[in-house]
Amino acid sequence: MILPRLNKKIQYIGSLGGAQKQKLLSRASCVLFPSIFNEPFGLVMVEALACGTPVLALRNGAAPEVLKGLPQLLCRGTNEMANKIKDLSKLPNPYTCRKYVRTHFSDVVLTNRFIALYKRIIHHH
Repeated sequence: MILPRLNKKIQYIGSLGGAQKQKLLSRASCVLFPSIFNEPFGLVMVEALACGTPVLALRNGAAPEVLKGLPQLLCRGTNEMANKIKDLSKLPNPYTCRKYVRTHFSDVVLTNRFIALYKRIIHHH
């Protein structure tokens, strides 16, 4: 179903990592995350935002939690996602995307959250 739709604008690139992934994500206008799987976290969304690229995601799995501070990126379905792509100016700019990741998902922030969680668990038990 996808192969006939590939062209110069829509290409299959395959699996990427490291600098190649960062370069691709940082040059993208937007990342689509139409997953219907109940993702337990959604690292792809955080990686894209860290590169300054907004992510349009369906309201499944961890997407509502990961994108809580950027609710305009959550979509009720693929039709809404397609409509949002038509006006990318309404999506967060690269600075806002990167700042959001630093504020919510940096190593320091996540470490402090884990320590607080461990303390609550230890205190509770």
